Amino acid sequence: MGDDEKKKPDDEELIGDEKEEEEGEAAAKAPKKGFALSPLIVRILTISIGVVVVIIVAVVTSIIVTSLQSGSGSVKAGIDDEMVKEDPPKYYEMGDFNLNTSDKDVPHFVKLKITFAYDRKYEENKKFVPELGEWKSALRDIIGTKFSEKSYNDLQDQEIRKELREEIKNEINKKVRHGEVSDVLFDDFLLN
Repeated sequence: MGDDEKKKPDDEELIGDEKEEEEGEAAAKAPKKGFALSPLIVRILTISIGVVVVIIVAVVTSIIVTSLQSGSGSVKAGIDDEMVKEDPPKYYEMGDFNLNTSDKDVPHFVKLKITFAYDRKYEENKKFVPELGEWKSALRDIIGTKFSEKSYNDLQDQEIRKELREEIKNEINKKVRHGEVSDVLFDDFLLN
């Protein structure tokens, strides 16, 4: 019995040593626990990297577009000269007109205000507007004559009014030397 008692502690020691070895081997085989990121942090980092990439692409694109715009002459980034907005014209008011039409059977009249449009560049030479003022009486006479040649029915037709504006513009541009009228506008047009 004495031997049995001695063996028991040895068996227990062996079993204890085996347990330690097994635990050591299991620890060696098991993955080591180290630094790990939570899924939330991984997701935030992924989104942040995506945002940074989008910003970089946007900056590079804007640099390329800017360099293309500065390098072109008459065409700017796909916009040709016809699409570029221009400055509005300047205006010269001829005043109010009360004119009779050419109708003989029933008298009709037209009441309107006429304004000339002209390019801003003519204002810079400082001769065009004073020249219009010098010709004002003759121009009013031309306008009165052109309207008195039209009947009530003629003046109701938009096409004829357009032709009349063109005729008046051509007559004015024959008179003036330091510029030209680009359009004749009929404001407050009343036909009775």
